Amino acid sequence: MGVIGLLIFMALRVMFPATPLARPTSTALPSLTRTPSITPTRTLTPTLVPTATRTSRSTRTLPPTRTLPPTITVTRTPTLSPTSVSYPPAPTLATPYRYNDLYVFKDWTPEMADAAVQVLQGYPDTLFPVVSKRRDPAYDAAFAYAAYAQREALLRFPESPYATGWRWGLAYNATRLNEADAAALYAELLQNADWPPDEGRAALSVIQLPQGDLLEIRSEGGAAYLWRAGGQIIPLFSRFDYARRLQVRAVTGDLTGDALPDLVIYAGYADDSAAQTPLVFDLAAAPVNLPVKLKRIDLAAAVEVNWAILEGQLTLSLSAFPACPALLSQVYQWNGEQVGLARVSAYRMTPNAETLVECDLVLDHIEREWGAPAALDVLNALLPLWPPAADAKGRPYPADARDELRYRQGLNYALANRMAEARAALQDLITAPATKESAWVAPAQAFLDLYQQPQDLYRACQAAPLCQLRQALPVLARLSEADDAAQTVYFLQDHGVMARSSGNFDFNGDGTLDRWLVLRPRQGEQLELWLVLEKQAIFVSNIADGSPKPYYHEPLSAPPVVQLEMGQGFKVVDGQLEWVKLEFVPTTLTRDALDAAQAALLGGGAPQTIAVQLEQLRADPRFNCKNHRICDRFLYTLGLAYELSGQGRAAVDTYLKLWWENLHSPYTSLARLKMIQYKPARTDTPTFTPSPTITLTPTISMTPTVTHTTDPNATPTETPTETLTPTPTLTATP
Repeated sequence: MGVIGLLIFMALRVMFPATPLARPTSTALPSLTRTPSITPTRTLTPTLVPTATRTSRSTRTLPPTRTLPPTITVTRTPTLSPTSVSYPPAPTLATPYRYNDLYVFKDWTPEMADAAVQVLQGYPDTLFPVVSKRRDPAYDAAFAYAAYAQREALLRFPESPYATGWRWGLAYNATRLNEADAAALYAELLQNADWPPDEGRAALSVIQLPQGDLLEIRSEGGAAYLWRAGGQIIPLFSRFDYARRLQVRAVTGDLTGDALPDLVIYAGYADDSAAQTPLVFDLAAAPVNLPVKLKRIDLAAAVEVNWAILEGQLTLSLSAFPACPALLSQVYQWNGEQVGLARVSAYRMTPNAETLVECDLVLDHIEREWGAPAALDVLNALLPLWPPAADAKGRPYPADARDELRYRQGLNYALANRMAEARAALQDLITAPATKESAWVAPAQAFLDLYQQPQDLYRACQAAPLCQLRQALPVLARLSEADDAAQTVYFLQDHGVMARSSGNFDFNGDGTLDRWLVLRPRQGEQLELWLVLEKQAIFVSNIADGSPKPYYHEPLSAPPVVQLEMGQGFKVVDGQLEWVKLEFVPTTLTRDALDAAQAALLGGGAPQTIAVQLEQLRADPRFNCKNHRICDRFLYTLGLAYELSGQGRAAVDTYLKLWWENLHSPYTSLARLKMIQYKPARTDTPTFTPSPTITLTPTISMTPTVTHTTDPNATPTETPTETLTPTPTLTATP
């Protein structure tokens, strides 16, 4: 306890150094016989207590200047071999000191700018340390910070030895962000230099054509295409998606009939169920983008898309179901104005005897989703081989399994509006079934009894098992020969359509009211919503309510997107329905204004003017940087505008606000790298003066307790060795 009391005493001396303490008065002691004891001695050990700890920084060695090869390497099928790169760490997490005037800007140099670029280039890997997790859109989005730093560095130091590396890095980061100018960035680089031999993030191929060279820049996320002729390099196309592994291909051939190759570029994903509209370029002189009118057919199954130029025509092939290969082909042709459909779509199936059983499910899908023309081609290919030895569960097929396909063949002839062939196929089934007990003779006869003329198709299909009634309605609408949609609706009702309600709405935005129709296909089935145009009926969706209320999605587009419910919409393009997935998007006013200001600033615009614009934006009542999580980018851009316009104090204050409010943001790391604290931090609490640390080494012995009686007349005497009482009683003097 004595040692503890002594420590308390010493602490009080440190805390209240200006307050004099009452000093005990020393008196003469009576002579006592006592056991000798060793008096504790004090050992003074001065220890300096620093007020701040300096963190050592690692130095960075400048990379050697790159030597570019004299010519572009021609590699038709490049293999990417990216090397592992280590990047310097970002500044450690810390909050700034309370007083802004403690910070000033460093003398920013190209070396510092390059170090900042390297820090931010490594941020995506830091954010996703596990390689398998990097197929995430957030990983690609994280390259925006390095791209910003590279653009800023190029604005400040365009002639720096580091500038070449910044430009190549910026072009690659633009592909990660799928920016529209990615191809233009590469075009500018290749206009002035050759492809770096150590560029492992993307690969260059050169395809030589009579008119010039097609340059293909490919990475694992997509491709960009450039055209080089007459000493100029022109960007043609750029599209990347690393998260979903976008597939981009190009084919060449004479499509315009000038005996010179044209170019077709197309892109898509492995799970696409339809072809996306390709880009077609006439390369006779300067590249000209030719208009393409694609008849888009959604096959509701993952397809492999291939385009080819054969004998002056552009051929599309969509192949699906590898176990039971089914193929759709379309032929397009240049007519002087556009590339349009030249021949009706054709379907083909090449069944394999070993996997024939798989075709059963494929046929169901094709009948339901692809339509009667496709189903007929599949059925005609399957009938000579049908049935397989056993079904998917190993059970034998019934004896009349082939009759089922013959029956479905007759139905699909009818749904394709080929009445004579339909009646002939069904009559052949009735006359010569596979067995006398065939279960498909009666339904075939019932269908023929109702199907006496083309207009009877819908009623006959309603009563027939396995008949795709949804495909009968468009055929009936075409047979109406009505002058308007209302007359078409009346025709449909007269021929078996059980309409529940109908109304008017301008679905395609042409100023003319179209007709919608709600019907119940068969008793007990869900209601269906149909769009009825002149001599045309288009299925929209199943609905629960017989009174739909369509409305336009904002902002309006051409053609407009029509909604029936939140999150889902559709538009009518050339008589076809295209579904559009809609998500709630908060107002983009702040983001759009920031994007414009950032592009202007990094493009060399007047920083003072841009700072004023950003101040006005922040003062706008509609300002909201939280919607798209861009508050950190806004503050950094405003601070940079202040910095470049010479408003150093305002820039520091803005960067520190960014630091306080966005501690984890890479923009904060970039701002921190620019600033330095030039004097010790001030605090609101008293400053402690370092004091020596007293180390006590007492030797405790058994001694009698002595009570001191103070003699006011006695003269204090000092002895060489002062005896300290371990637990003194202190009285403070006021």
